[in-house]
Amino acid sequence: MDADGLAALVPPVTAACEQLGSAAERGGFGVGLVEYARGMVMVAELTADTLLAVVFAAGANVGSHLYELKRHRAAIAELL
Repeated sequence: MDADGLAALVPPVTAACEQLGSAAERGGFGVGLVEYARGMVMVAELTADTLLAVVFAAGANVGSHLYELKRHRAAIAELL
């Protein structure tokens, strides 16, 4: 996996998700989860200036990670 290439794609993907939310009148972007053949990728806005991308292997328990993200988002943002 090319970490730098992945990191470069996160802001424009988030911007597109922001536009989708606006068009659908759902508000600002929070978390996006996309499923692929070999796993999932989650992108989350931690603060206005901080994005987090997490790459999951196929079969990973994504639900528990989403729960922990919602529960500890501010603490995670402070660590970065």
